[in-house]
Amino acid sequence: MIDKIKFVKEEFDNCKTEVKDKNKLEELRLKFLVKKGAVQQLLDELKNIPVEQKPTVGKELNLLRKYVEETFETLKNQFANNKNGSPKIDITLSGRTNYRGAFHPVRQIFGEMIDIFADIGFDIAEGPQIEDEFHNFDALNFQPDHPARDMQDTFFINRTGKKIN
Repeated sequence: MIDKIKFVKEEFDNCKTEVKDKNKLEELRLKFLVKKGAVQQLLDELKNIPVEQKPTVGKELNLLRKYVEETFETLKNQFANNKNGSPKIDITLSGRTNYRGAFHPVRQIFGEMIDIFADIGFDIAEGPQIEDEFHNFDALNFQPDHPARDMQDTFFINRTGKKIN
């Protein structure tokens, strides 16, 4: 039985060196500290030990149980202090790009349309946002009494950019 205890201690020591994150820590707990774990199985086998060997085996089992629990708590505290087990920040890595957003979907489609027409051979030209009366009506030969020139159908703006009522 003492050999089993030593084997479980060696196995625990090997497993604790592999603990690098909280998932591995949980695997360690499940393997050794739960009700059906390795330490509890050894404690359950204690009833099958002859009476004269129980004090020494019991002492070794208690030392093993205490060692496993204290080591587990130490590892658990270590990960709790390390920002929930997250890896440390590597300052030698390049920085992250700060994306400021994207174009509106309508603006994206407008850009694609411009690209398509430019590929076909059209030129892209920009003009004023607001046309004056000459370019909007007179150059197009609209008569002065044409319905499109009605005040309720058209906004008239003077040269300073203010709306005329």
